[in-house]
Amino acid sequence: MRSQQAFHAKKLIFATQLADLKLMLPADHYSYEIATTPTSTFMQGILKNPQEDGIRSFSSGLTFDKKTQQYSGVVCQSNVIIEKLPKPNLTDGKLHCPESSTIVEVIGAY
Repeated sequence: MRSQQAFHAKKLIFATQLADLKLMLPADHYSYEIATTPTSTFMQGILKNPQEDGIRSFSSGLTFDKKTQQYSGVVCQSNVIIEKLPKPNLTDGKLHCPESSTIVEVIGAY
């Protein structure tokens, strides 16, 4: 999320591909998906072998409020071992982790 925040601050758009962020993310257990809108971005880590690896899935969201020029974001981790945790919900400008998940990091006002 921090790399998306930096990318957006510089280019005024969110990256739509991991390659744009120049991140070195582990690919042994996960593949990744990014979805963006003009004011928000979401990333999901999708487990390749969830039951075999015994690790949890995650998703994150980051929003930019044009009025206040502030970012807010959340990283969510599944409470159980699943392949793909849904992306956070954006309701009334606030991000919420999906059911059956826990907040593991917050950026900005929450």
